[in-house]
Amino acid sequence: MQMLFTRLGRKHKDRGALPEGVSAMDLAIGQLLGLAQSAGYTFDPADRRLVKISANADGRLWTALKTLLDDIGVDAIVAYFERTTPERRKAHSAIA
Repeated sequence: MQMLFTRLGRKHKDRGALPEGVSAMDLAIGQLLGLAQSAGYTFDPADRRLVKISANADGRLWTALKTLLDDIGVDAIVAYFERTTPERRKAHSAIA
């Protein structure tokens, strides 16, 4: 039996292509925030700063998350929060 997998609204496009209206940076930040949330960390912007909230967090992932946060930069992540809606952030973190 042969199965054909398609993505809604992505006919005739390369499988590796980004969804329309999504930048690679937005997708990377969304995936990072999704990974952090799965490890028990939540981030919220406050006064152009990024606040880390952790409850029952898995500390083994913090070093990797911190490295990624430093590579992307707090300013880029805060700007991501400002230009996206909670629904878009949820979609970006679930794409992978």
